[in-house]
Amino acid sequence: MNRNIFFSIFLAVLFCTFSSCKKDKSECLTCPPSGQDTTSHMIQWQAPDTLGAMGLILDVWVFDRNNAIAVGQIFIKDTNGLIDQSNPYIGSQWNGQKWGLLKLNYVNGGQVSRLTEIRGIWVTENSNYWFAAGSIFHWDGKSNQTEMVFSRLALPDPNATVEKIWASSGLDVYGVGKSGTIAHYNGSSWTKMTSNTTVDLQDIWGIDATHIWATGFNNSDGHCVVLQCNGTNWTTIYDSANLPSNKIHYFNTLWTDNVNNLYLDGGSFTQILNLQDGTFKRTDSLSTNEVFKIRGTKQNDIFRVGYGGEVVHYNGARWYLYPELKSLNSGTAWFYSVFPASDMVIIGGLFPTALNGFPVVVRGYR
Repeated sequence: MNRNIFFSIFLAVLFCTFSSCKKDKSECLTCPPSGQDTTSHMIQWQAPDTLGAMGLILDVWVFDRNNAIAVGQIFIKDTNGLIDQSNPYIGSQWNGQKWGLLKLNYVNGGQVSRLTEIRGIWVTENSNYWFAAGSIFHWDGKSNQTEMVFSRLALPDPNATVEKIWASSGLDVYGVGKSGTIAHYNGSSWTKMTSNTTVDLQDIWGIDATHIWATGFNNSDGHCVVLQCNGTNWTTIYDSANLPSNKIHYFNTLWTDNVNNLYLDGGSFTQILNLQDGTFKRTDSLSTNEVFKIRGTKQNDIFRVGYGGEVVHYNGARWYLYPELKSLNSGTAWFYSVFPASDMVIIGGLFPTALNGFPVVVRGYR
């Protein structure tokens, strides 16, 4: 063997053994198993950014390191040092140096009102923002005013709402929510779609205009469903009703990047649904608490976040739990959202207090 090559291999092994890798090879962050297509667990997590005196972050979106947005509900203190609950902000925008609060009015039927909370966000081409907040709103990303484009009043069920958004383009936008609500925009108008369920839908994800999925469960009775759409109709591919206890799952979030496997999460640990034969397989993702959101960039780069400050990353070979995030706020953080990008990851949620909680985001750099 060439002496230079031998020496280079020796140095690489020495560096991995004594510098970058833990003694337990299963927790090695920089040395993946031979032959595995993996991504690194190494992320430089920054100290949490507190965005207000009270509130929570329910969804996040990352454009790049210098442009991201976190939405939810934020209250700040007034000049007397008291929390001003009459003056809500719906989110905050990151410019690479600091977060700036966002306050939006909306127009509906010619009347101007204040938008008080956003539960879901999706951004399509040309910086078109779509917000889910019971109804659906559209924002150009520049003005201080948004437009209600789909009202919950259009839904026959008084309990129905839209909570989350997904789109393949600005001409193909979906919203899902309570009481089995599914709304769709085709580029010219919004319509309610038939979901064939009354279960509260809590998440939606797709890979293109003809492969879309949604899931959710009822807190009242635990009824859980997984739905699939071909771009025209929704069908049920999992329904927990009348199943034996060992077949019942509680899903509130899902993600995939292909038509073969669907990652589902919530209160039933991480399950992989084989979309070809309908079977489930549990993957040991290390979390012990409920998961609120699972998202990835590809099959070997998946994040799941949830209760108790738990943030877990899958690199294609194994899951890794970040202890530095689990210990935040004495281990009581609630992380509701995560957005992984190629060089940045943002997590949003809240730190609970004795009376309420305050909104936080955590930035991580790859």
